[in-house]
Amino acid sequence: MLSKPELGIFAAVLIMLGSVVSSIAWEKFKTAVESSIKEDFSEIKKAIQGYRLTENKWPVNFDIYYDFHFGLINDEANATLFKELMSKGYKFKSYEKGLGGLDKESNFLDPWGMQYQIVLDLDNNQICDLEDSTYGSAEKTEVAIWSWGPDMLPNSVDDVLSWKD
Repeated sequence: MLSKPELGIFAAVLIMLGSVVSSIAWEKFKTAVESSIKEDFSEIKKAIQGYRLTENKWPVNFDIYYDFHFGLINDEANATLFKELMSKGYKFKSYEKGLGGLDKESNFLDPWGMQYQIVLDLDNNQICDLEDSTYGSAEKTEVAIWSWGPDMLPNSVDDVLSWKD
């Protein structure tokens, strides 16, 4: 039988060990989620750029000549974008909680179930104007994509941005 001081030391060691294990598990989970998001960015960007090359136009069904923001601000447009891409044979992974993907309404969701924010450089100046965000613009890109991150709030420190490493 252990004495009270020995039990205290044993409990402290168990708590420290648990803390180390949970910290390692959290880092592995975070790395897996960030990897999934970067894969999503790449998949979305390739589809949009491939469509633009093969169709000689952006995958939008309206005539505008300024940068357009797809996402919760224009949530119907988000589904319309992905439906147009799929109509040309582009395929996307199905939504899975914690990994993201295309939901049943054709919205591409991040691992937390929120729509990815996507801006297309429709004025073709290699700058995506990111209206309604604190980021201002994404330069030297035709497609800017971002996730609001685990807090699911726009313009916060945990947002994941396609145009920044």
